Amino acid sequence: MHKIFSNLENSKTSLLWFIISFFAIIAVRNFAEIFSDNSNYGQFTHYFLFYISILLSALVLFKLFTKESITKLLKVLLAFCVIIISPPVIDLLLSSGKGYNISYIFYNDHLINDYLLFFGEWSGIGITPGMRIEIFLFFLFSFFYIFYKTKKVRKSFLFCLCFYSLVFFYFALPAFLEIFFKFLIFPTISLIKVYNNEMYILFYLILIFPTSLVIFYLHNKNYFIALMKDARWLRIVYYVFMFVFGAFFAKSNFEYSANDVANLTLFLKIIVVIIAIFLAWIFSLIINNITDQDIDKISNQERPLIKKTIDLLDYYKICAVAGVLALMYSFAVDLAAFYSIILFMGVYFLYSAPPFRFKRLFFVSKMAVSINSLVIFMLGWAQVGGYLSNFPKAIAVYFIIFITAIMNFIDIKDYEGDKANNIKTLPVVLGIKKSKFLIGCFFVLAYYKMPTTFNLHSGFTNLFLLLGVLQFIFINRKKYSEIPILLTGFLSILFLVIGVVFY
Repeated sequence: MHKIFSNLENSKTSLLWFIISFFAIIAVRNFAEIFSDNSNYGQFTHYFLFYISILLSALVLFKLFTKESITKLLKVLLAFCVIIISPPVIDLLLSSGKGYNISYIFYNDHLINDYLLFFGEWSGIGITPGMRIEIFLFFLFSFFYIFYKTKKVRKSFLFCLCFYSLVFFYFALPAFLEIFFKFLIFPTISLIKVYNNEMYILFYLILIFPTSLVIFYLHNKNYFIALMKDARWLRIVYYVFMFVFGAFFAKSNFEYSANDVANLTLFLKIIVVIIAIFLAWIFSLIINNITDQDIDKISNQERPLIKKTIDLLDYYKICAVAGVLALMYSFAVDLAAFYSIILFMGVYFLYSAPPFRFKRLFFVSKMAVSINSLVIFMLGWAQVGGYLSNFPKAIAVYFIIFITAIMNFIDIKDYEGDKANNIKTLPVVLGIKKSKFLIGCFFVLAYYKMPTTFNLHSGFTNLFLLLGVLQFIFINRKKYSEIPILLTGFLSILFLVIGVVFY
């Protein structure tokens, strides 16, 4: 075993080949299940995500127990994943070619017994004999590998217990989902009656995201911290607020009624869309940082490339991964989300990157931010069932005119860098004092028009006018900071939601 583990950890074979082999193994396993379990191709996406999710979760567990590098652990884990092919073959042999019906463990009164008795008594459906043999083989592999790395028997047994608990969680996922949702959000739901392939795809995507972030952190703590520090969370929150506001606005404009299952699916879709927005923003942010290095050397010296906390080539790789994942997550929701995320990233790319680099154009450059704000708002509208053909044109005009105008405030902090690099922003063209006064006036006018644009009660007019005046003050004060401007913006969106929903 020492020789096998050592050879796998130090294999010169590219990690990419191990990963491709893993996907090939899953494909073979899924195909074999057609003959043993009567599975169909429509469930294969669900199954692929199941194996990816459990692999990533197991990887975190192995990392915590062994402290070994992620690359070495992946090579060992992916190599032993060939065991995944065995269950349908074993089931066909044990059943004389008939196969067994594989199923999750659903919510029941003997869930604890199922956990204590190695998935409970076999009744012809559920966790099949072949799967139990598969899991037992993984336990043997895990025990010997942890013992190989730590030389501690107790730690090896403890790992097996943790690993078993992890595996049981995944196989009893519907039961835990029902416990969570039934008692906290949807009291009448019963997942056993509504086996929804789409629902599990969405939930596995949600599980995979934080697990991947943990792996990223464990793999390279410095890169992770540098990226999170530079993420500009207030901008992310702004787009999330826009998305949620769009959903509430749609809900208030037409009757929306659905059963608990549809509501749960919508709830999961909203979470996946928010993840896609985050990933699309990271992609756009990195593109902007790469193309703005000369400006950032003057105005934003804390950026990762300026401080050299992230290597440029690795930065490109992170950018590519974020972009691909943003498209994958949005595609899993629906075409409206997919095209919206493509548009979001495309607009920011045209804004930041050559050959066009529209951020160099005076005033009009901020239209990129207003268009993306409108895109995300309309995405929220579409998720709740609003038809784009019925989207109010007055709101689109408001975004293009007023949001474009007020978004010039984001250039105030970059004034010195933009001026040095001859970027024609409003502060560079008019000077910092005049431009701040003009942008402050834009805020007052935009806030004054908000209640009528979004059909709010007339009583909100004075409130939003007051918020506009506050924004004017924040823009023009000597010690300038974006934070109070953005926080007031979030408060404004909150008041808009309250006005739309309750008045």
